[in-house]
Amino acid sequence: MNKRLDLLVSDQNLKLVTSFLIITYVLCLLLPAYKLSIMVGSGEDGGGMGTLILGTLYLPFGLMYGDYGILAVCGNYIFFYLIIRLLTIPNYSTKFSVVLAILLLCSIALSFYDVFPVNYTSNGHIVAWGYGAFAWYFSLCAMSFLILYRFFVKRTPHISWFILALVVSFLCSLGLRYYQYHYWADEYHKRYFFDAVWLMRIRMRMLSHIGIV
Repeated sequence: MNKRLDLLVSDQNLKLVTSFLIITYVLCLLLPAYKLSIMVGSGEDGGGMGTLILGTLYLPFGLMYGDYGILAVCGNYIFFYLIIRLLTIPNYSTKFSVVLAILLLCSIALSFYDVFPVNYTSNGHIVAWGYGAFAWYFSLCAMSFLILYRFFVKRTPHISWFILALVVSFLCSLGLRYYQYHYWADEYHKRYFFDAVWLMRIRMRMLSHIGIV
């Protein structure tokens, strides 16, 4: 008997997990994604929806100029495709889906490439990630895990796994923000680089030079 029969079409848990991932992804479109240091004492917040749209438009130009980090935007469309497949074919689990799950993880890695959206909007650098970025990273990582788990284990993880992962990762992120705010940032950076954002770039100079990359 084909083991894939374990992936039942009537898998209610899969519907719950898929809906949960849709909600977390929608949050990434509505919340701030990053902050740019355009000039001293200033910064520009980028929203998830704007980043998706502008990133898609900039994609061919970015590749033309060697800004390969722009490929991270493709992770959004891979996510969309997998959501549609899971909603229309509940027992969807193929080798191709595994390849897409791996490409999702690659898009996450590419997002740390310091090229988009810096090169075409300003001469600044991304200095902080917002709540939207957290929701984006979580959604793509969770989708990759879901696809890989279903392919190799032949069943769907319980939705409580994803809820727990969201809560734990969010609390860890808040803990990092608290540590950076209280122990690394001076008053200048507290004022300009911690408003409406919670996670500073990991690649930074400590103490009074925290925001300079």
